[in-house]
Amino acid sequence: MTKYFILLFFAIMNIHSYAAWQGDGTVGYPYRIYTRPDMETLADSVNSGVTWGQTTYFSLMNDITDSVRTVIGTNYEFNHHFDGGGHKITISMSTVNWNWLSVGLFGETGENSVIENLNVDGRFDIIGGPLRRGCIVGRNRGLVQNCNNYTSMQTTITGTYFIGGIAGENSIGGAIINCNNFATSMQFEVSTSYSIGGIVGWNFGLVYNCSNYGSPIQLIGKPSNSSYIGGIVGTNFSQGIVSKCMNTSDIFFDGGGIAGGNAGIIDNCINMSNITITVPLSNGVNQIGGIVSLTSGESFILNNINLGNVDCIVCAGSLGGGRNGGIAGVAFGGAFPVISAPTVSNNASYGFVKGINRVGGIIGDVFNQYVNVFNNFNSGVVIGVSETGCIVGRNNGGNISNNHYDKQMCGEED
Repeated sequence: MTKYFILLFFAIMNIHSYAAWQGDGTVGYPYRIYTRPDMETLADSVNSGVTWGQTTYFSLMNDITDSVRTVIGTNYEFNHHFDGGGHKITISMSTVNWNWLSVGLFGETGENSVIENLNVDGRFDIIGGPLRRGCIVGRNRGLVQNCNNYTSMQTTITGTYFIGGIAGENSIGGAIINCNNFATSMQFEVSTSYSIGGIVGWNFGLVYNCSNYGSPIQLIGKPSNSSYIGGIVGTNFSQGIVSKCMNTSDIFFDGGGIAGGNAGIIDNCINMSNITITVPLSNGVNQIGGIVSLTSGESFILNNINLGNVDCIVCAGSLGGGRNGGIAGVAFGGAFPVISAPTVSNNASYGFVKGINRVGGIIGDVFNQYVNVFNNFNSGVVIGVSETGCIVGRNNGGNISNNHYDKQMCGEED
């Protein structure tokens, strides 16, 4: 009898949690979301562990301009289908639970989730708190497609955080497709390590056909150690793929036009932004690149184009004077436990590269012999004090072959 009443209680709670929605949650008649209270009901249902037993469908029926402050998927993942219908939700994320690991309009999404055709604007100003921060999703394990971010992003980073205009983290199996960042502000006060991307902070999955048109990524403060900033992803891990993406947002610190750090695949991307160091690191080496700042391991940078300028002329204050390249700042592989060799191939750079030491039209520093650099083209001016080259600044034994440069623009012999 006790078991019966417990089951009845949870059944009543489930009914209460979504009784006000129109629809039945099926693909043909999804639950219809009209107002901020509807969003709050959805958040309360998911966060309290309500399950519908199968993929449930939700449709946003109009813009919601009454600022939504709740996070959907904190204690439990959102593992359903949410169609924004091309409408907009205004969010206001400032004060959140510090115990949450992920925050966004959706906090954590499951492998069966789909969030699509959604726009968000408003404010995303969070101090401390969650590890992963994204305006659409904190941590994505499903599919996010055709979504746009128009928020103002300003936050203080006092620990290790992953921040993206669309998602803080895109996990293994996650996919972010046809999404754009139009953030009106991307300013971050920092004192420690971080990973910031116009689309994703940390990427272990697929980021495809996404663009960052947002305001320049700017840092307030002077972190004591090098971290990662990318126009598309902050850090792309070995499982990560970034393909057919474009960045037009300038970066004013260590970073790459597409990715900050890369151990995966970056292919067929275009960077149109300038990467500029305005303040050298107080303890570390500045490294910037038109596509990536650093690529390592069994990684691939293929068929990309850099049209932006790479400027680290103030890097005299950085340890070693920095590492600066039209495609990558630095590339290095390893031999333990197996040989892992990054490949940089079939890329082209057209912007100028300026720095102090280890300045290259394609790569600033080929760190060791486990690096392959071939079939690249540089048509930009390269300016440096030492270890400067039209293809590679310093080559410490890497395999450099069949690369070319425009002698009218960069006449130095390599």
